[in-house]
Amino acid sequence: MINSISSTTASSTTITSRSSDVANQIKTLESQKQQLQSQQTQIEQNETIQEEEKEKQLEQLKKQISEIEAQIQALQNQTSETSNPNSNAQIQQDNVYISNEAYSLFKTSTTKLD
Repeated sequence: MINSISSTTASSTTITSRSSDVANQIKTLESQKQQLQSQQTQIEQNETIQEEEKEKQLEQLKKQISEIEAQIQALQNQTSETSNPNSNAQIQQDNVYISNEAYSLFKTSTTKLD
């Protein structure tokens, strides 16, 4: 039983750690997005680049920005799932239940061996 409690605590700690990692990833991606948007502005204002080349570069930047936005959205969805207290409580309950079932099966199997 003590093992099941400690594994539940470890699971909760892991979830908290993951949330922190996800928040850091989101910050990094948002920073990259800002850098790309800055490049986009520089390209738009640069008059020495030919129009065709400018459009090509801008299209590439827009694609990269869209990909980053999709990654940010996916990470935010992941964060909202793991930061939901009800979700965490359910995960902990499931972990306790699984631990108890595993212990019960272990006891049953060792009893049959005796």
